[in-house]
Amino acid sequence: MSVRINTKALGLKKPIFIEQSVRNVKLANEIMNKMLKLGIEEEKVEAINFEELDEKDTTEKILEINTLEASYIDDAFSFLQEILKLSNKEKELAESTLTMEKLGEYLNYVVMRVKGISGNPEAITEKDPKKD
Repeated sequence: MSVRINTKALGLKKPIFIEQSVRNVKLANEIMNKMLKLGIEEEKVEAINFEELDEKDTTEKILEINTLEASYIDDAFSFLQEILKLSNKEKELAESTLTMEKLGEYLNYVVMRVKGISGNPEAITEKDPKKD
């Protein structure tokens, strides 16, 4: 079965249709696991009292989370490019359009759509303040 994916949050104008194939569900599960792992690691870092750590330990913890976040970003855009069949130019547009928060929301939206759960694309697009 094919599902419609709203791409306005990526800076694109037309929706993309993707299949709910086993392969796509597997890719969606993999990226969701990476999102969850990043969330767990970020919570661990937030729980650290950096005032009690020496400079070296603080630097190592910050480097660790930055490395994990960079890896997540690369994986997230690779996932989007692969599952949505984005060109390199479209991927670059998405990278320059999405914030970290919107990236997470959009990934969640795509994963849910691939898994057959209705998503609300309006929740992940910027609202026009003039219409509020």
